[in-house]
Amino acid sequence: MIPDLSHILRRQPGPPSLRAYRREAREPIDARVEELVTGWLARTLPAPANPVHPTKL
Repeated sequence: MIPDLSHILRRQPGPPSLRAYRREAREPIDARVEELVTGWLARTLPAPANPVHPTKL
C-alpha cells in the first residue's frame, strides 16, 4: 500500500543497508502509516460513551 516502506514502518527510499537502517530507526513512523491506522481504528472501534478531549489527558 505504501511504496518505499520498510518493515519498521519508516520510509526507505534507497537500497537497504545497516547504515540506512540505523538512521531510519531514529526517524518517526511514516505519517501515511499513522493515517491508515487511525482511519482504520476510527472505522472499526465503537465511539466512546464519554469522550475525553486530548488536552485533558
